[in-house]
Amino acid sequence: MIKMNTNNEFTEIFKNIFTSSELKNYYRSLVMIHHPDRGGDTLKMQELNDAYFRFLKLLDGKEEKGQDDKYHKYSFNETYEKELSEKIYKFFSYSVGQCVKLYVAGTWLWALGETKPIKDKLKADGWRWSHKKEAWYFHAEPYRKFGKKEYTLYDIANMYGLSELRRSVTKGIN
Repeated sequence: MIKMNTNNEFTEIFKNIFTSSELKNYYRSLVMIHHPDRGGDTLKMQELNDAYFRFLKLLDGKEEKGQDDKYHKYSFNETYEKELSEKIYKFFSYSVGQCVKLYVAGTWLWALGETKPIKDKLKADGWRWSHKKEAWYFHAEPYRKFGKKEYTLYDIANMYGLSELRRSVTKGIN
């Protein structure tokens, strides 16, 4: 169990989470409940963000078993984490209907489906179109490709895992 100095309801919830992927998934579901643009309280959202980033920092350097059954070391990058969280929230604020889905694969976001109605918003927000994969993607860090092999989304999912992020969540905290 992780010990924290600052105590709020989110600290109590997060202290029983031991991997960055679990923490990120739970944080994203809580953001959809507590964000002020979705009717949540600003103070509660600040407490959530504070607890989330403190716990991510504690997980820096910790080895975790990935979806590929190999152990990987988590490296905390606060700038990247904040930008990724912002992109996820923005995506859900301008995507409409069930025809567009958002996935996380490693440190990449992928938007698939009927994205034409929101393509200008995606483009303006820094997303890029992958013609070969027929999907929009976002990656905050500079990307340098090693080798000439082309990967399909199926290949990427097998290497890094692919998790769908959903707009609707069950309320866990009031």
